[in-house]
Amino acid sequence: MRKISLVAALGVVAGLIGACDEKTCDDTLTCNGASDADGSTPPTCKGAPKDDPSCVSDAAGVFVSAAGDDAAAGTKSAPVKTLSAALGKRGAKKSVFVCEGIYAETLTLGASENGLGVYGGFGCADWAYTGVKPVIGASSGLKVDGITSGATFSDVQFVAADAVEDGASSIAATVSNSSGIVFERVSFKAGAGKTGTAGIAGATAASDKALAGDSAIGPTPAPSRVCKCIASGVTVGTSTGGGGGIPNGGGAGGEPLITPPTPSGATGAPGGGAVTKCSPSGFGADGSDAPAGIDASKSDLIGTLEAYAWMPRRGADAEIGKTAQGGGGGSGISGGGAGGAGGCGGCPGLAGTGGAGGGSSLALVTAGSTLSFRDSEFAPSNAGDGGNGGAGGMGAIGGIGGSGASGGCGAGNGGKGGDGGAGAGGAGGLSVGVLYTGSAPTLTNTTVALGKPGLGGKGGKPGVNDGLNGVAQDVFEAK
Repeated sequence: MRKISLVAALGVVAGLIGACDEKTCDDTLTCNGASDADGSTPPTCKGAPKDDPSCVSDAAGVFVSAAGDDAAAGTKSAPVKTLSAALGKRGAKKSVFVCEGIYAETLTLGASENGLGVYGGFGCADWAYTGVKPVIGASSGLKVDGITSGATFSDVQFVAADAVEDGASSIAATVSNSSGIVFERVSFKAGAGKTGTAGIAGATAASDKALAGDSAIGPTPAPSRVCKCIASGVTVGTSTGGGGGIPNGGGAGGEPLITPPTPSGATGAPGGGAVTKCSPSGFGADGSDAPAGIDASKSDLIGTLEAYAWMPRRGADAEIGKTAQGGGGGSGISGGGAGGAGGCGGCPGLAGTGGAGGGSSLALVTAGSTLSFRDSEFAPSNAGDGGNGGAGGMGAIGGIGGSGASGGCGAGNGGKGGDGGAGAGGAGGLSVGVLYTGSAPTLTNTTVALGKPGLGGKGGKPGVNDGLNGVAQDVFEAK
């Protein structure tokens, strides 16, 4: 036997002995004409409003019709147009009766609506029960927070429109921090989730000056070439092409020192001193490539429930590549000219950013609440795909070493900057009937018609770090 039936039976007993408390009378409409605690006389009502027309009365509740007027009294003959207006006119009445039609609004309820009953399924002409559910919803259909003494919803449909913003979810109803909420013959229909935004591809950091090393002039060696790599006004790396040697002197090495060097012979070493003929200066080592962003599929956490909204897992951003080493400076020839400066190392590629998670389609989200459903249905739609990760930026080729003068030696070229890492793809969205934290809801004779889950976004580097696919599931517990 359902709890609501037990309360109704107690009300009948109270009516037989000529006394009935206010909660029993006003909440369940089962006092059979006996006066309740506030002196009013509720209608003779022995069952649910759908079964007993005497329950559907002006004394019991406020009436809502899509053809009504919010300035009206809210009676059966003069219904209001919106549910929000009905809540403002109900006073001590515990019921809201809604006839067939479409109501483009979100029904928002809090602690002041404890014990409320919202009953649909009535014809607008005579308020006889037809079972046709009024459709309630705009961006969402129902939001309940803080009802701790129970509420009842019967013969209504809560809907949510398709999500509009990238990565947004469509949620037909949310219930939080509430207890004793009963849904009978209620439908929840969510719209489609929206695909997440793609990550941004990395560019290449810019050098503050030309990368090529200067050439010597006669016996005057070329000075070291210092280059700063800039991204968004911030220095992200510095390299130095070694300065040339004076006649009969060695050049300077390129920086930064990279160990082990790649390729192995690229040390950025300078040409030696006291030479009578040139020996090659060392080329600068390449900067290392950055790894791709952390793969979202490496975790089973495809999203979190925050502020009663599902936040899909975003693909991770990657890292910037490494600045390359500058080339070694050329040596000066004994009795001859000076050496040229090494070329600066190439600037690194910038990181690709991760793709955003795809929006979900959720018929009902509930957190910290006790809910029961009977003869109800959940119909989430298709979820959005995760956004693709952005590609990593390419590292720049190093500068060419400068020439020697009057027989002096040329310098080494700078190495190539490391490529930026690629961003990971975002997780796909969920298509879920009931997403919950806390107590699992009680479902009796309910159905779920699932849509398609969202696919994970592709990583910015093909085949690497794709996002986790979403799921399609009747009931899903958020971690």
